Amino acid sequence: MLRNNANFNLMGKAARRVGRSMLRDFEEIRQLQASKKGVADFVRRAHERAESSLLDELARTRPNYGSRSAAFGERPGIDPTRNWVVNTLDGAENFSHGLAHWAISIALEHKGEIVLAVIFDALSNDLFAAEKGDGSWLNDVRMRVSGRIHLTDMLVSIGVPGAGQAHAENAEVIARISGGAGAIRSLGAPALDLAFLAAGRIDALYCPSSAEDETAGGCMLLAEAGGLSVPVAPGTETPGPGVMAAGGDVFQKFEALVRG
Repeated sequence: MLRNNANFNLMGKAARRVGRSMLRDFEEIRQLQASKKGVADFVRRAHERAESSLLDELARTRPNYGSRSAAFGERPGIDPTRNWVVNTLDGAENFSHGLAHWAISIALEHKGEIVLAVIFDALSNDLFAAEKGDGSWLNDVRMRVSGRIHLTDMLVSIGVPGAGQAHAENAEVIARISGGAGAIRSLGAPALDLAFLAAGRIDALYCPSSAEDETAGGCMLLAEAGGLSVPVAPGTETPGPGVMAAGGDVFQKFEALVRG
């Protein structure tokens, strides 16, 4: 496994510590739902506080590394070849509504390539991790994508664009997936969805508006588990390149379904 990798140990420790803080905030959110006042500001502050704390912890041990994060953007490091790619609240809308599907995502980029990834589901205490060339792991168990090869057997997670982002081609794609796949769900946390895909819990993912910090680690983790992913390349209304992903044996069929 990855236990002898110092960067993995740093990432796992940081993710678990920040996860404990986020769990306390999540329980507070569930209490706030009754009043509906101040929830958005509370979530924003919780996200920024957690991301700042996590980046500070990474910087104390690796002071030369740069970072790109959801809350704070790009921070160049002394070493231009190494960067953290961080999102401490993948699934922010779920979190803000008290819905238990969100995660912390940390990836390490070296010379433009993701080489190490950790996705931590604090609610289940599941740590998904991968090192390039050394496989993907769920806690201490090796992960592989599901063996389903027929579209009609597949469970597909789709990301529905938010207000102001919806456009006709996405509606057409979603209709095609709904008509061709076994079942669809909209889970709302791209990094965690990619981890679930790597673990065989879902069979494919179509998320047209996900940003790099949401998918960088998850795509490498998926590749190490036998899956494939490509950018969706959406229209300019969306905030990121999006991602389309599936197990390697069924990817071409799923891509053909999505592309129509």
